[in-house]
Amino acid sequence: MATIVKDILKLKGFSGAKVVAGENGLINIVKKATLMEVPDIGEFLEENSLIITTLYPIINNAEAMKSIIPKSSAASAAGICIKTGRYIETIPESMLKQANELNFPIIEIHSDENLSDLASEIIKFSLDQHISALQFQREVHNQLMNMFLKGENVNAMIDSFSDLVDHPVILLDVDTNLISQSRSIDKTKLTIHLLDKKVGIDSLVVKHEDKVYTSEDFINYSIEAQANKFAYLILLDGDKKNRNLLVAVEEASLLLASVFYKNHAVAEKERNFQDSFIRDILQGTNYSQLVTIEKAKIYGWEMEFPEVIFVLKLFNKNELTKMRDYEKILHSQIIENILKRELITTNKKIKVTYIDGSLVLFVNVAFINNSKEKMKAIGNSLIRKLGDDYPIGIGISNPVLNSLSFPATYKEAKDSWFIGRKLKQACFVSHYDDNELFSVIKEVQDTKVLDKYVERKLGDILAYDQKVNMDLLKTLMALIETQFNHKEAAKKLFIHYNTLRYRINRLKELGINIDDGLEIAEIVLAHHINMWTEIDRRE
Repeated sequence: MATIVKDILKLKGFSGAKVVAGENGLINIVKKATLMEVPDIGEFLEENSLIITTLYPIINNAEAMKSIIPKSSAASAAGICIKTGRYIETIPESMLKQANELNFPIIEIHSDENLSDLASEIIKFSLDQHISALQFQREVHNQLMNMFLKGENVNAMIDSFSDLVDHPVILLDVDTNLISQSRSIDKTKLTIHLLDKKVGIDSLVVKHEDKVYTSEDFINYSIEAQANKFAYLILLDGDKKNRNLLVAVEEASLLLASVFYKNHAVAEKERNFQDSFIRDILQGTNYSQLVTIEKAKIYGWEMEFPEVIFVLKLFNKNELTKMRDYEKILHSQIIENILKRELITTNKKIKVTYIDGSLVLFVNVAFINNSKEKMKAIGNSLIRKLGDDYPIGIGISNPVLNSLSFPATYKEAKDSWFIGRKLKQACFVSHYDDNELFSVIKEVQDTKVLDKYVERKLGDILAYDQKVNMDLLKTLMALIETQFNHKEAAKKLFIHYNTLRYRINRLKELGINIDDGLEIAEIVLAHHINMWTEIDRRE
């Protein structure tokens, strides 16, 4: 535990000492004693020093007497012990007033005390405390290191550390999700949440049974290695001034970082092999379906068909930030958790990886009715969970029925993302079936051909809308979408039925034959082309 002024007063040499001012500062930390032998001690004063003096060096200097307390407090000294009876009979009232205002302890020492002996006693006490902390640190290090060398898991190390420090301990990942807890904690009665995500770990609130812990009630230490932050070690009910506990938490964190980094290095190597395999099947490497399924099992993936591919891509421009965000998403396993919950499945039935600047998800949709709508619903769940923190879009393919079709289906998912990004500005979910027409349009390189087609089919309507602002094109598309149900179209457009009839007459006057199915199909195509080219022009 850190030594404070109150502890010093319990030493034998201070048995006759008396606190005469600044009592609120008795909790100040003391790391050493400093004998005041020169007038300008402020220049040499170290932080957390307890000054011991007769005031002899400044007794005849009124200005120095006036400034000794403020200067010492400003230098973060712990307090001052003043021996009275020889050079000074009583401590000046002005100094007592300053000490009370600054919460800076003034301790009056009996005239018979030897100042050098008092300083030596403080130093010996501080040294004993330091040696005790080092011994405890070595004990923690040896026990946890032995466990590490034996290959013990993190849970066992957390239990052992908790026993050593005699405090409940929890281990959280970087998103403050629970990784492990000591045996003294009932997981079913434990809740953890952040009051403010922007503040982070300092706004953590932990509730266990009937007790609530805030940042003032626990010691937390970040577990890091090689610029990777892996977790937070939290010691509940930990006194932040207890040097032994602080040293122990630091030592445990360093050893846990070794465990996390070793696991991270192994996982990275496995992921590199896995990503190489997935890249092969997406690029059309000629594995048989049987070989593909067997290789997938090596990476814990029970590949079954049909599969749907998601392409999840961030569209923030900073590439360094983007990569960090991908890593955070992968590490958090948010995607896997949502997929498992929505599909009532296990990790073995899904696969999430980073390929070519995006996250690629493989989802088994066997036995799922209306898989398209279910996949879009899952996409929207991912957007709701991730969209507040990341600018994100999701492209979804049609189901792939065999391993040889992976490249074409992957292209569908990428095209869906590209089209969704082009048509929408915010976070989005884009399914290939909903945008198949756009996927054809985007392959046309000669935009003049597209513009001529739009002009032939929609030119008169677009010109009329620009001149009169009657929304004739919008009206025509509403009629098509409602299969020319006038009542439903008027409702969709939020206009009166008679207004709709008037607009239909205008369309007929402009040469639109709503009874000609082929013409209507061509108008729908022209409308989609117009949407696409308008976006191109805006960009």
